[in-house]
Amino acid sequence: MGWFPGIDISASGLYAQRVKLNQVANNIANINTTRSFSGGPYRRHEVLLKSEDNFSQHLSGLEATKTPLSLTHPHHMPSLDALESESTLQRQGVEVDEVIEDTVTPFKTVYNPSHPDADKDGYVKLPNVDITKELTDMIIAKRAYEANVASINASKSMARTALDIGR
Repeated sequence: MGWFPGIDISASGLYAQRVKLNQVANNIANINTTRSFSGGPYRRHEVLLKSEDNFSQHLSGLEATKTPLSLTHPHHMPSLDALESESTLQRQGVEVDEVIEDTVTPFKTVYNPSHPDADKDGYVKLPNVDITKELTDMIIAKRAYEANVASINASKSMARTALDIGR
């Protein structure tokens, strides 16, 4: 954790939302791909996020993290206990856990016997990408990205104001 944990947390959110936006763009780009490397039509991909710290352990009280006084004010002297507890501080924010294929949503089928990927009955399997869902995911990711940018700007403003008070 750096000097400005609020900025670090928001930066992790920016990265996560950028990955989600890139994946939405990839899904939309492959909306008509009927042949992929794995065989069959393209499968929609989803980005799974997780918290960088284990929030459930914090709630249950299993993990106690203490912020050393030397980090809260520059005039506090770091003691041996504080130096040891600094190493137990964890990162906070969000991280990309994994990108998974959507195997639950079925492929769409259309009748097109002239298509090169049509089966013997003339049906073509199309990707399981729904443009409405993708656009909704894009709007959500975009707004989360904008919220993280606003949070970073607010943190910068607070730090600037704090420095101006010291003049």
